[in-house]
Amino acid sequence: MKPHGLVFGDLVRILPHDHLRRRYNRHIYISAGVAVVEAVDPDVKDGVMIHTSGGGLWMCDTIVLEKINAQPRKCQPWFQTFTGIKFDPRKATAKDIFIEDIGHALSQYCRFGGHTRHFYSVCQHVCLCHDHMPDQPVMRLQALLHDASEAYLGDVVKPLKIVLHDYLKIEKRLERIIMKRFGLPYPILPQVKCVDLIALSTERRDLLRPGHVWPHIAGIEPWPGTIVPWAPAVANEQFLSRFYALAKQP
Repeated sequence: MKPHGLVFGDLVRILPHDHLRRRYNRHIYISAGVAVVEAVDPDVKDGVMIHTSGGGLWMCDTIVLEKINAQPRKCQPWFQTFTGIKFDPRKATAKDIFIEDIGHALSQYCRFGGHTRHFYSVCQHVCLCHDHMPDQPVMRLQALLHDASEAYLGDVVKPLKIVLHDYLKIEKRLERIIMKRFGLPYPILPQVKCVDLIALSTERRDLLRPGHVWPHIAGIEPWPGTIVPWAPAVANEQFLSRFYALAKQP
């Protein structure tokens, strides 16, 4: 280890240089920012090789470097939603749920973990379920929102979801909160689950490559007609128009 204490892999902050140029009478050309120590030369007293965030590799004078605390930084337990809400999935309440966040996020998430032949959003999926429900507002609105928790948790593929027990607990809690937020019953109605399976069968036919038998949808006939994927902006617009046609805002 060098006297300056830097070793390979250290994260360093590159300090502003103007006062350092005057103080040490040295030419310093590297831009301020964050970098990673790439190499330490034992034969160079005050020099280390650093890799900057801009992609450059520099031999740098240690007078302009400040080691960033090597202790792992804890990630905050929340993220910022589209509308700017600070959202903690474990502690969220009904007041944290906004339909604009749901529509925007679902329109950006691709079904089937992205393994479709063309981009096809969760947002379009729930619109399709809505459109195939009986003309009853509660059923249609619940169909439109049955995957709304994914706006906050992501669209996790089913085989992974069923082994992530903490995820399932958070998902169920969030589903309940979302249904409460919009005045809907919980759990999800059997009619919605049935339409969801028919949608799955139709999506498999239209959006995935031919492949293996899916036992859980064996014998479920897809709808006639072919699904034509929407762009995210269109999906969001279609989702919100259906929502506002049904919902009474609290």
